Amino acid sequence: MQDYLATVASVDDNIGRLLDYLDANGLTENTLIVYTSDQGFFLGDHGWYDKRFMYEESLRMPLIIRYPKAIAAGSVSDDIVLNLDFAPTFLDFAGATIPETMQGQSLRPLLLDGVQTDWRTSMYYHYFEFPAVHIAGTKGKGSTAAMVDAILRAQGLRTGLYTSPHLERIEERFAIDGRPCSADDFVAAAQQVEAAVAELDARANGNAISGPTYFEITTAIGMLIFARANVDLAVREVGLGGRLESTNVCRARVGVITSISFDHTQQLGNTIESIATEKAGIIKPSVPVVNGATHPQAAEVVRETAHRVGSPVYEQDVDFGYRARGDHQCTVWLNEENIEFDDFRLAMFGRHQFANAALAVIAARLALGQDRRLMPSNVRAGL
Repeated sequence: MQDYLATVASVDDNIGRLLDYLDANGLTENTLIVYTSDQGFFLGDHGWYDKRFMYEESLRMPLIIRYPKAIAAGSVSDDIVLNLDFAPTFLDFAGATIPETMQGQSLRPLLLDGVQTDWRTSMYYHYFEFPAVHIAGTKGKGSTAAMVDAILRAQGLRTGLYTSPHLERIEERFAIDGRPCSADDFVAAAQQVEAAVAELDARANGNAISGPTYFEITTAIGMLIFARANVDLAVREVGLGGRLESTNVCRARVGVITSISFDHTQQLGNTIESIATEKAGIIKPSVPVVNGATHPQAAEVVRETAHRVGSPVYEQDVDFGYRARGDHQCTVWLNEENIEFDDFRLAMFGRHQFANAALAVIAARLALGQDRRLMPSNVRAGL
């Protein structure tokens, strides 16, 4: 905490130097200055020396702006503002065009005119308390997700597994440590989400657009259930596509792309390349991706997407793979570490599950990071 406060003091001192420079050079009057904060530490007020939790103080932390040329000193607005509003605000005051694709809203109307009747009345915040293995593809997503989950549970992690669709009960979509969540836990999470859905539905109806979808609602419910269960890691199966899909808000520790072929062409496009582009949309900057796409065009799209955002790629049959023995046993090899997981017997039927098992093993290995070794006995138990 002493180091943290020393850092804050240093930042404050240097802001002072910058303001002195503006004054000395006659630039203060026409310079827009925004004071914001890293909303994290509260000196132990809540028992946490951490920034992953959003408290009421964080939501009410003021945003202080000084622009003598245009903003009256001492004026106050109680409207909800976000860091996303900075860029459009700067462009607006500079007289530049604000791109339609830019998120956030210009604060200029609030600063100059006061209360705006059409300003935002709600906001979304989630820091992703638990990391995830995120799995997209055309075929094999559910099987691969189940295998990753089982391997990590055998390794000793508390896991949350989000899959779809369910077969008998909706609770099947939200598994904690290999078992569907309880009906009580599902109802409690659904009730918390219900109010937000009602508000978004009302807003959507007023603007002639659609509100949250069934899958988006269940994704939100699942995030709440996993957070309340204090899972160490979530395994998330994409429902459809990936790039614009609701599971894509997760903080992935590793992304997995299973086999890619033609599916949902009305939504994803009618070429392998367009479908692969949507599924590769789950790839996050600098987050490793396991590429199980064997179709040449699809595999290339995954590689190019990963390269564009600086993510390392682990290629099937290059960096990892499998050797089958009969219909139920296989060996999985990892080229980078020159290791093999020998002669595992798969509980799932079908030789196509060998490829899914190989994806699951390398994904589990990457999810554990460099500090924890994936034990062959745990792989065997999981598969």
